Amino acid sequence: MRKIDIRLNRGDIVLELAKWSHTVGENIGDDMAKARHFVQGLRDEGHIDLIYAAVDDAWSEVLQILSAYTVGTDCECADCECVECKSDIWGNEDLVEGGELRVVLSFPDCTYPALGRNVASLSRRYIVQKCRAEWERLTRQDPIVSEREAEMCARRLRRETMLRTRPIKMKGWYGWR
Repeated sequence: MRKIDIRLNRGDIVLELAKWSHTVGENIGDDMAKARHFVQGLRDEGHIDLIYAAVDDAWSEVLQILSAYTVGTDCECADCECVECKSDIWGNEDLVEGGELRVVLSFPDCTYPALGRNVASLSRRYIVQKCRAEWERLTRQDPIVSEREAEMCARRLRRETMLRTRPIKMKGWYGWR
């Protein structure tokens, strides 16, 4: 079995969201300075707690999507006393100290080499879009586009993990290519 370690930094995700909210706030005119300040205040006290909660919620949804690949372990020990077997129900630690989101996935050996990078980037993109939609909802903006993007990322993540092996050239029915 091939183990793929996915690590995402919560701080980097929140920083990306803060840059996005600042850019959106710049488009609000001077006549609505209070609204602009609120939209740009994603990292203000109180707001940041809501964003971290949204990140954790989105991460749990990513773990739900990847749950079929988190339970397989190749433990050789007889009494299962290793760290991998004694960790939580996902078969690994899903939240590490320092705000790092982490999951270890088990795939067959024949998976293509870029699978880990693709799963990590799609997971990160999904979390960012879900948090964007939550922030848009909190600031009374329209979250439909961000929710649609998040759903598209979730579909792509499911497809990426399902089609994890290299495409095989199939011969025709009569042996021709």
